[in-house]
Amino acid sequence: MLNIILSFLFILFPLSLVGGVFFSNSIISILALYGLYQSLKKKNWFIYKDIIIKFFIFFYIYILLRSLYSIDPFFSLESSLTYIRYLFFALAVFFLIQENKKILKYFSISLSIVLLLVCLDSFYQYFFGVNILGWPQQDPVRVSSFFGKELVLGSFVSRLMPLSIIFLVIFLDTKKILNKFLIVLFIIILATTVFISGERTALFYFILSTVISIILVAKVRIFYLSSIIILISFAIIAFTINPNFKSRMINETINQMNISSNLQNVKVFSEHHERLYSSAIKMFQYNPFFGHGPKTFRILCKEPEFNPGACSTHPHNTYLQSLAEIGIFGTFFIILFLLYISVNLIKKLINTYFFRKVEINDSLKITLLICMLISIWPLSPSANFFASWINGFYYLPLGFYFYEKFQNDNK
Repeated sequence: MLNIILSFLFILFPLSLVGGVFFSNSIISILALYGLYQSLKKKNWFIYKDIIIKFFIFFYIYILLRSLYSIDPFFSLESSLTYIRYLFFALAVFFLIQENKKILKYFSISLSIVLLLVCLDSFYQYFFGVNILGWPQQDPVRVSSFFGKELVLGSFVSRLMPLSIIFLVIFLDTKKILNKFLIVLFIIILATTVFISGERTALFYFILSTVISIILVAKVRIFYLSSIIILISFAIIAFTINPNFKSRMINETINQMNISSNLQNVKVFSEHHERLYSSAIKMFQYNPFFGHGPKTFRILCKEPEFNPGACSTHPHNTYLQSLAEIGIFGTFFIILFLLYISVNLIKKLINTYFFRKVEINDSLKITLLICMLISIWPLSPSANFFASWINGFYYLPLGFYFYEKFQNDNK
């Protein structure tokens, strides 16, 4: 009975990400307890020999110690003390799939339905100014759907898109023309939603994941290529019909980066972002090896010596935030994980195109690596690294990846 309830919560996880931090955080915490319990009960100690888990544990111990010696230990511990739950959440995903492989199919259905619902609601809000619940559009050129004032619609869709597409390809009979059409149509709907969300970073994530998928994941290649041809045609029409798209995606980006005026004064993404980046760099320079402690950016950016004219809860870049808050030693773990993902993707590239070793069965594994890559991509604005909502996107693919990896290790 308990497994059924926990499986149901896991299947509802995509919906909880739409519902807000409380719901997603609650499911993460409950499943994390299950992951911890199963780890102790099954005594699968081989899992803890995995290089990713080893580095996570070292990272967790480090941020815990750094919080204890930060400028505000109790405030800093709010994010670091409970950070371990994300590891056990990922392990819970592995254990649940191991117990019942059908849960993968149920989860994929749930994910597709939630994404489709959000997309259709976004279209409704775009055309009528309010969504189906009557919530008004918060920005004239940015649709937010069920997320309301939180302009994260594009981020939500772009991060989950690769996972949803590979599941559709795995579970649908792609020999049927109708199913092929539905997959292509679904990609177009997701891409259009990212586009009307007005989030340039989300659009970049969509392009990055699509390009890598076309190159490395044979199973989805034809679907993405077909979608791109149609999307380019639609984009040309959209730019012609609605100048706001061009204004948001191209003109405003150029203006914010100050490219058109003087190349010597080019801004990184925007002046506001640049000031936050400058603040993070100043904090890093003050304590480069250990940083100031998790969650302390929002405190220190108010101080005159660290405030170049902007302050926020985080500097909107994972690596600058980690350098400022946990220093070089803490950032080292994140860079190692980035290298781990990159090396595996490069190995796949070399094996496919140089040694002609095509492994069709690794499509899900490669897609999961792509999902994790866009989450920790260094050269783009990002969410608060320690925030619970965004960590749901970070560690969900890792849970599936553990299942793929541990199953192969056992074999």
